[in-house]
Amino acid sequence: MVLKVDPKKPKFVLYMVTEFPEGNLYEKFLEFVKKCNEVGVNVIILSFIINDKENTIIEGDAGILMNWKSLEPKERQSIKDTFNGSILVSHGGNTGSISIYDYKSFGYTKVAEDTWKFIAKNNFDGLDIDYENIPEVDLKDFTEAIAKIKPSDKFLTMAPQASWQPINDHRNIYTEIGDKIDWFNLQIYNQQADYNEYNYTMVDGYKSEYATSVRELIEGRAAPGNPHCGGICEYTKIPAHKIVLGSCIARECPESINPEMAAGFIDMASKDTNGYFTEWLKSGGMFIWQYNAGGNPDTAEYSDKENNDSLKNMAKAIKLFGGKSPTPDPTPPDNPDNPTPPDNPDNPTPTP
Repeated sequence: MVLKVDPKKPKFVLYMVTEFPEGNLYEKFLEFVKKCNEVGVNVIILSFIINDKENTIIEGDAGILMNWKSLEPKERQSIKDTFNGSILVSHGGNTGSISIYDYKSFGYTKVAEDTWKFIAKNNFDGLDIDYENIPEVDLKDFTEAIAKIKPSDKFLTMAPQASWQPINDHRNIYTEIGDKIDWFNLQIYNQQADYNEYNYTMVDGYKSEYATSVRELIEGRAAPGNPHCGGICEYTKIPAHKIVLGSCIARECPESINPEMAAGFIDMASKDTNGYFTEWLKSGGMFIWQYNAGGNPDTAEYSDKENNDSLKNMAKAIKLFGGKSPTPDPTPPDNPDNPTPPDNPDNPTPTP
């Protein structure tokens, strides 16, 4: 299988958790990926795989992942053929943090084997690891087991929280198995208003001893004068193309974060006068947590309007990266059981 996304070029990623409302799921997925094609989104991550404490699972949580699993294999393939990008699945999430300990009883090797089987069975292009609030040693052992048997035609990404200990844990893991990790979806929104600052996000993470600005991650050292390092802090360098910055539009996110930031922090980088980020802007990327398939503010986390705003800002960011929105294939593969919806519906965004 040939992956549609070049990991050394910009990645524009949408995480999805909330399920689609009732209706023809095949048509809703097709409608959604066409919208992604129009905007230029090239990676979709469905969330989350978790275990049930009695099995290695790997049957997944409720929500959008269950929507995807309920499709026929030929329907999933048709959707993937239509989408100008790759579809991954995320393992864990904050609510899944407890389950990584349960995996110890099965053995991480067995869990890794079952994870990749699940990915192959359900037509995914790769795996995102998003475990939070756990010791580095557990995350490291789990990730190494996953990476050791990673198929060559699948992606492996990770989603560290930024600016404190978790990013350093992930950086240490990268030191050991960095060649197996395609990129990091960096949750910079965990730091709230700090990441509205150009300097803190892009040049000097001066409030953290772990040097998590884009410049510091790429150069592998803290900016001069970091008070936590006595002026000297050196780390493993992370290539520019492996840094994807995240914005959050879900209602539980800090008030300082909103759909506008999806374009805002990229806009800050576009105004850089020091030239630190030319390479990053050509190869890094951004993600949004999370696109709500339901789009109903009464039953889900945010509204259809916020979905549309986030996609519009993703489009702005793509322009800043110098990218061009791909042109969707006007004729997706036929599916006799589920006819393809019109190419230009009046409302191309999935609706309740």
